[in-house]
Amino acid sequence: MKEDGFYATFKHKQRIFPASKGAQALPLIRKLTYGLTISCVFIASMVHAGTCYAPDRPFVPADPDTAKEYADLIKRDFETYINDVQAYFRCLEIERGRAFTEAQEVSQEYGEFVQRDGQ
Repeated sequence: MKEDGFYATFKHKQRIFPASKGAQALPLIRKLTYGLTISCVFIASMVHAGTCYAPDRPFVPADPDTAKEYADLIKRDFETYINDVQAYFRCLEIERGRAFTEAQEVSQEYGEFVQRDGQ
């Protein structure tokens, strides 16, 4: 029986990502998709939580053939990283401004406290 189409591709992927300890390893595309999803969740949470999370560096496979095979996905991962790191910088700038304002307010409150206390 001739192996073509999806089945041949699937067999090829099994050679790149061999089974490990009885469980089949996730294909690279799933790992990258998982990483992108996690990055999006962290970016969304930093907007609500007021905490800035640095994005993860893009993953580039060490094997040149694998990198070439997934070049489009890897390029998108780098583009996503660039967008995410810009959002991270904006978040840090907002947090810096908030912390600066808070420090000014605390300093003023301390001055008022010292005056009331008579010291």
